[in-house]
Amino acid sequence: MHKDTTVVLSKTMISAGSSVLAALSEDGLKISGALKVVDGMSGNAVSLAVKNGFKAEKGELKMLYPAGKLHAVLLLGLGKRAELKQDQFIDGVADGAKAARSAGITELHVLADSFGVEDSIRGITLGSMLGTHRFMKYKTKDLAKVKNLGKITIMVEDPAKQQKAFDEAKIVADAVKKTRDMVNTPPNVAGTEEVAQYAKKIAAENRLKCTLLEEKDMEKLGMGCITAVGKGSAAKPKIAILEYNGGAGKPVLLVGKGVTFDSGGYNLKPTNYINNMKDDKAGAITMLHVIEAVARLGVKANVVAAVALAENMVSGMAYRPDDILKAYNGMTVEVTNTDAEGRLVLADTLAYSVEKHKPQAVVDIATLTGATMIALGHFTTPIVGTDEKLIGQLKEAADATGEKVWQLPLWEEYGEAMKSDVADLKNSTDGPDAGVITGAMFLKNFVGEAPWAHLDIGTTVWSKADKGAKQKGATGVCVRTLIEFVKNWK
Repeated sequence: MHKDTTVVLSKTMISAGSSVLAALSEDGLKISGALKVVDGMSGNAVSLAVKNGFKAEKGELKMLYPAGKLHAVLLLGLGKRAELKQDQFIDGVADGAKAARSAGITELHVLADSFGVEDSIRGITLGSMLGTHRFMKYKTKDLAKVKNLGKITIMVEDPAKQQKAFDEAKIVADAVKKTRDMVNTPPNVAGTEEVAQYAKKIAAENRLKCTLLEEKDMEKLGMGCITAVGKGSAAKPKIAILEYNGGAGKPVLLVGKGVTFDSGGYNLKPTNYINNMKDDKAGAITMLHVIEAVARLGVKANVVAAVALAENMVSGMAYRPDDILKAYNGMTVEVTNTDAEGRLVLADTLAYSVEKHKPQAVVDIATLTGATMIALGHFTTPIVGTDEKLIGQLKEAADATGEKVWQLPLWEEYGEAMKSDVADLKNSTDGPDAGVITGAMFLKNFVGEAPWAHLDIGTTVWSKADKGAKQKGATGVCVRTLIEFVKNWK
């Protein structure tokens, strides 16, 4: 049966029978310190591995078994330390932990001092927790054959000195894991009501204020876009707003798209595109776990998370192409594609939240477009917005946490494609050109004068491979970036 791996911090102590993960770099193949002790206990297996061709190239893994008095030694290559990036470091640790699990190792000791990297505890903790994480809630067969790595002990010379970094990294990793699990949860289990109740649970456990807008509330407020999207489903649309007060001044507003399942509506998705549309709620789930982590970390800032929840289905009540909707801010929108519903649910949520909370900055995240694949592929999240300082801080946060974002322009010329002949805007363009940018241009109409940035995780939300810190399925992308961003917001 699958069990999650426990990760703990401890003083360096290498015992007989242990399995040890240690790191070497191409420019540091010298065996010293605690690694020298490991080498001696392993019958000089580490020295022999280096002598026999272990070059410590980036991502190189070598299992030494048997290993003298030790059960096994896993050597991880870091490449050249000066060229090592945070994501490569985290992925290397994750792959090492996965290799140990595949080999039947049930307890692994990570020799942190062997990594020789500044702030290595964060990366080791993230790699250990994310790399061993699996979503197996609905598996029922052959569970006895599932291999588990029960415990990872990160060994350091001075645990007290590293405790704070370790504890913070565990909170961040926990947020990513929860995001993955909830995004992976099927739509018959995680509909709009269930996600709303989940938001209330997070608020109650972390002493956050929670406001829930139901369909009737949104109709009274004039939110004609999100209510239109939700009309085709028995699961009613909702907006959940969580508030954290940890500082002074106006809040940072975090807005997430939460379409719990997207059929495409009357512009129905074909089979290859309708599968995995449970991931269309990822923006909302991300923001719920970001504000939860911010509260757990005690960040000195005020934060509001507003998540838009709806299900886009086909029925006699569903909205149609050619419908004209009126948004909360009074703008009218011609529906030209019912499968461009994400920007509609965000439009009302952004306009309402900006007016009500008067934020000093707004960041939204959404699985908004498939055009992200064409623009940047599977590994990089596009970012666009109206404020260079805000975008710069998000890019710095991404770099610090090992996530990849890339800024695209938001020039006014792109706005021409969103103009309608019969309304103020249309919700989709006539062709595929610059889809990420035109989607963002639509949203720009609903943020007022607030500094605003938009992250489109339409492709990076999902991984097709179990590699590095990722598992097959939901990635939890940008959770780490957004937590780091709020922590350092200024």
